[in-house]
Amino acid sequence: MSTKNATYGLKPEIVESKVGRSKPETSVALHLCQLPALIDEHTWRLTADPPASKIARSAAQKVISSTSDDRVDFIVLPECSVTLQDASSLVTTFRNSAAVSSALILGLEVAEAPELLEFCDAHSAQPDRTLELLRTAARRSRANVSLVALKPRGGQTKTFVQIKLFPSRFESRNGVPPALRGDCIHRFIFEGVSFIVLACSDLISRPTGRVLRTVDIIDFCLLKRNISLDFLFNIQHNPSPDHHGFHHSLSRLYDDGTGLHSELCVVLLNAYIPGSKVAGGHSKVLFHKNKRLQPFFPVKQLPVPVVGYELPAAPCRARLLMHRLPKHWERHETCPVEIESTDSEAPGSPPVEPLQYAYIFQLETQETFDTYTYKALVHRYASLGMYTQAVEAADRAAEESRSRGDYLEACRCIHICGNQHRHFGYLSLATRKYHEALSLAADTLSGDDRVEAQLTLWRLKGGLNLVENTLINCDYTLARKNNDRLVRNLQEFASSRRLTAKERERLKIYRLHAERQIAESRRMQGFYLRSFKDFRKIYGNYRYWQHEAKAMAALGMAESLRMLGQYDKAQSLYDEVWSYGESGGDERLKARLLRMKIELVRAWRGTVEKDQLEQFKAISRKRSFIYGLIYAGLISASLQLSQNPDDARQSFRDVLSFIRESGHQKLEVAHAELGIAESFRMVGDGKEACKYYRKCLNFYSASQVSWGVVRAIVGLRAIDGAEPQHPKWLKARIKGVDQILLERPVVDPDILVVGFP
Repeated sequence: MSTKNATYGLKPEIVESKVGRSKPETSVALHLCQLPALIDEHTWRLTADPPASKIARSAAQKVISSTSDDRVDFIVLPECSVTLQDASSLVTTFRNSAAVSSALILGLEVAEAPELLEFCDAHSAQPDRTLELLRTAARRSRANVSLVALKPRGGQTKTFVQIKLFPSRFESRNGVPPALRGDCIHRFIFEGVSFIVLACSDLISRPTGRVLRTVDIIDFCLLKRNISLDFLFNIQHNPSPDHHGFHHSLSRLYDDGTGLHSELCVVLLNAYIPGSKVAGGHSKVLFHKNKRLQPFFPVKQLPVPVVGYELPAAPCRARLLMHRLPKHWERHETCPVEIESTDSEAPGSPPVEPLQYAYIFQLETQETFDTYTYKALVHRYASLGMYTQAVEAADRAAEESRSRGDYLEACRCIHICGNQHRHFGYLSLATRKYHEALSLAADTLSGDDRVEAQLTLWRLKGGLNLVENTLINCDYTLARKNNDRLVRNLQEFASSRRLTAKERERLKIYRLHAERQIAESRRMQGFYLRSFKDFRKIYGNYRYWQHEAKAMAALGMAESLRMLGQYDKAQSLYDEVWSYGESGGDERLKARLLRMKIELVRAWRGTVEKDQLEQFKAISRKRSFIYGLIYAGLISASLQLSQNPDDARQSFRDVLSFIRESGHQKLEVAHAELGIAESFRMVGDGKEACKYYRKCLNFYSASQVSWGVVRAIVGLRAIDGAEPQHPKWLKARIKGVDQILLERPVVDPDILVVGFP
C-alpha cells in the first residue's frame, strides 16, 4: 500500500508497509545501542580496531534476549555499524530468539551493489523497487543501506531495506560519493505503531534543485494530512551531532505553529566515534516542547522547540520505556517515560550512570523572550532543586512583563517567585514577594474585574495567608477563617458572572486548593477524622489529569489516617502518592512523603528503615529543601534519645540553630524543644525538662496543635505524676494516637518525639 504524494509533486515517495495487528494503548521500549564504530575514510568500511561490528552484534544479541511479548520493542543500532556477515547472523538470531512485536533497526556497512543484493536475497528482503535499484546498478556502485526487521504476532519475520536518500560528502571514496541513492521512504505500521527510518544526512538534506527538505516532505505528505507518525528514527555515524543543520530540520519539523506534530517522537541514534573531535555520541530522544518529562540534572538547551533526553559521548546502551504512545498521553500529565537501564558496550569501559544523561529543553534567548517560556523554566529549575536559578528566572519574567506594561502578568510572575521561596522554606522572602505583588496589584489592577485579575488577587492573598498564618505564626484558626472567606468569595463570584467553561474550571480548581488548606489546618489542630473526610472529598473533585493536586489530597488523607492510628490504610495511600512522585519527578513531594513514611514505620512498628532515612536526607540536601533538612535533623536526633540522651540534646540544639538561621519555622522550633525536654527527662533532670515542656505546651496550646499538647502534658505528668491542666478544647477533639498516648499510664523512652505531624 502506498501513501501517494503526487498531489504535491514531491520526491522521494513515501511507501507504506503494514505488518502485524494494531492494539490500543501500546507500550513501547526503545533499546538504544550507542556503539563504538570507526570507519576507514578511504574504503568506508568498518575498521577492525575497535571491532565495531562484533561489539554491535553482541550488544544487539543481549537486547534481543530482553525483549518482551507484552510491548513493542525497538532495537536500534547506529548507521554503518554492522558488516554484512554479522548482520546476517544478527537477523537470524532476531528471527529465532526475539519476542513477538519486536523490531530491529540498524545500518549496514557501506558495500557494493552485488554484495548487498546477495544479502537481500538471503533474507527475502523487501521492497522490490529497492532490489531493482541494486540489480540495475553498475557493478562497482556502492550504497549505504538501512535494515529493518519486524517480528509480528502470529506471522513470519519480514525484512526491509532502504537505501540512503542523500549520501553525505563524508561517504566518499577519493572524492566520489556512493552512486546509489534511494527513491523512497518507508512508513511502517507495525503492531499499531507507525514509524519512519532515515539515515543521518537524510534528515537535513533536500533533493537537488528543490527547496523542500526530507522533513518537509514528511510534514506535507503525512502530518499535515493527519496521517499518524509515532516515531522518526534517524540513525547516524556523525562526528557533529549538534550541527546546526539538524537543529534547523528539527525546528522545521516541530515548530509548524499548528501543533500537528506534538505526538511525534524523534530518535537520533548516533555512533560513538573514537578519535573524532567530539567523539560523536550524544544520541537523543526528543518530544514536542508541550510534553512534560521528568527533568534531572544536568540540563542542556537546544535552539529547537523540544524536550527530551540525551546520552553522553560514550559507548553505552540505554532502554527507555513508554507506558503509552505519545498520542495517548494526557495533556497535563508528566509523560510516562522511564530510563530503565544503562550499561557500557566498549571493553573495559565503566558503566554509564543515569546522571550522565542530559535533560533537554528549548534554549531561551533574549530575542525570543516570552513569559510562558520563563515560567516553564522556573518549573523545571524547581524540579531540579535549583532554587537560585528558579527565582532568577521568575524575577526576570516579572521584570520583562513590567517593562511591557503587562502588570497582571508581572503580578503572576512575582507570585511564582514567592511560591519558589515558600517551597524551599525561605518564608520571610516569600512574604516579601507576596506583599510586593499585592502592592503592584493595588496600584495597577484596582477596578479590573477580569476573571484572571480577580483570580490572581485571590491567589496572592491565599499564598500570603498560607505563609504568614499557617507556616510562620501557626495560627491555624485564623488561616482557616481566611480560607473559608476565600472559598465564599470564589463561589459568589462564579454565581454572579457569566463565565466560560474554562474560567469556571479555573475558579473551581483554586477553590479546591483553598479547601485543601482548610483541611490541612483541621488536621494540624487534631480534627483527624474531619480532615480525612475533607481530603477524600477534595480528592474526588479534582479531575483525573490533575495528578499533582490529587497526590497532595491523597497525602492529606494518608496523614489523617496515620494520626488516627490506621497505619495499614495510610501505607496504601503513601504508595499511591509515591508512584506519582516517581513518574512525575516531583522531588519535593518525594522528600515529604519519605518523611511521612519514616514516621509511619516508627509509630507502627517501632523501627526505622535506614535506607529511607538516608534517601530522605540525600534528596533534602541535594534539592536544598529547608523543611526536609529540618525534619531529617529532628528524626535523627530523636533516634539518639534511647542510646545517648546528651548527644540527642546537642543534636536538637543544632536543629534549633539551623531553624533560626534559615527562617521562622515556629512549629519546628517547638518540636526541637520538645526533644530537648525529653533528653532532660531521660537523664533525670526534671527541672530543666519541665521548663522546656511548659514552653512547648504554651505554644502548642496557643496554636491548638493537639499532637504537641498531648505530648507536653504526658511529659510533665511523667516527671512528678501530677496532671497538668488541659486546654478546654482538647477533650472534644482528641482522637487516634493522641488519645491512646494520653490514656497510657507508662511513657516509653523517646515515644513523645515519634510521628511529628
